[in-house]
Amino acid sequence: MSDLPVQPKFTGLFKRRLKGVSQKYRQIPTDVQPAIDRMIEGNFIGNQITGIQ
Repeated sequence: MSDLPVQPKFTGLFKRRLKGVSQKYRQIPTDVQPAIDRMIEGNFIGNQITGIQ
């Protein structure tokens, strides 16, 4: 892993789908935020795919 700060960029598709889902599930933005915060801190969720850097 690199020591460079991570700044997630969301695609238009992700934003539209999150908006659509959040109309039915009002808590979804609050539920997604901790995962985004962990990525920004450099704590990636899941396993690294071998051969990818």
